[in-house]
Amino acid sequence: MKIESLRINNFRRFYGEHRIKFSIDEKKPFTIIHAENGTGKTNLLNAINWVLYGSMLEGTRGANEIINTTHILEKKSSAYAEIRLSILDDNNEIINFIRRKTNKKDSVLKAYQGDEEIPVADRNIKKNIEALIPKELSRYFFFHGEGIKNLTNDADNIKRAVQDIQGITDAIKVLEE
Repeated sequence: MKIESLRINNFRRFYGEHRIKFSIDEKKPFTIIHAENGTGKTNLLNAINWVLYGSMLEGTRGANEIINTTHILEKKSSAYAEIRLSILDDNNEIINFIRRKTNKKDSVLKAYQGDEEIPVADRNIKKNIEALIPKELSRYFFFHGEGIKNLTNDADNIKRAVQDIQGITDAIKVLEE
């Protein structure tokens, strides 16, 4: 699975709509984002983490401040933030994960398959996210520079996450029953 694009709308410091297309070319497999401190690089990671898991990265200041403040001032009760993460799955099909939060409601996650945007059943959304990256491992892929020293403090989390990916956790549960 590969991240194809990220569309950010009124999320934290990003006012209005912004889009990043990531390289999915096997000959050029990297996308590098380079910018001055304080310009929103960590918020890009937060956007990916928020759309997939509904939370901010560990140690994020103002983690409850999801909707852009300028947008709130302009739109008041109709203000919203929305993140759309497009993933290219192993069958070269696009899956769009969309999380939206309004000023009046908690965030809601939806997923759609393909260009026709066929809804993914709620019970399969988590399965698709876990196929991309299990929540337990996400902190080792999505972290801000200031939090790097905390990554190796909890080896048990790494062990559990690797076991989950390999299906060992399910096997252990079966053997225990």
